[in-house]
Amino acid sequence: MDFRNKSNVRGMRNNNAGNLRPAKMLYQKQIGLDSAGHAIFADMSDGLEYMLKDLIYKISERTPKLDTISKFVSVYAPSSDGNNEAAYRKFLSAETGLKENQTIPLNTATLTKFANAIVAMEVGAINADKIPNEDYLKGYNVALNKYSLPPVKDKGAGTNNGLFIVSALAFAAFTYLVKRFKSRSRNV
Repeated sequence: MDFRNKSNVRGMRNNNAGNLRPAKMLYQKQIGLDSAGHAIFADMSDGLEYMLKDLIYKISERTPKLDTISKFVSVYAPSSDGNNEAAYRKFLSAETGLKENQTIPLNTATLTKFANAIVAMEVGAINADKIPNEDYLKGYNVALNKYSLPPVKDKGAGTNNGLFIVSALAFAAFTYLVKRFKSRSRNV
């Protein structure tokens, strides 16, 4: 799906839910750069493909390897870019079930949980859920195939994104009700 004219969130607007910035060369399916140097793709599935390829490369092939959540976040989402590294690490850890200094296993289930958590962190869980499952499957499976890993059949299998959204909505509703109750109590 093409989100270029359908969102004001950078990662959605660029069809680049991981907010990738190309280092030296353009990604093969990239069609441009935004004013901050983030890649723009014609379709969200292309952006998801390159995000997962980038993730796998950084974990398994880059020198030095970014094979733990702590190492990965320090390069992928550094505080120098305005990120809260501690919160980012904590979120990835909670979503994947991995400790921050645990080696990230190279298997389909872990990598897709990791990628889903990055998308939720970069564009927000509500926007991540707007991306069609077909885009996740198409992008992820092209990337997984490149690394000879088994395909994924459902991007949501084994993730906590739905629970995260339900929890956030329940908390927002509870907060609203408490404020209403307090305002009514003052008026009595």
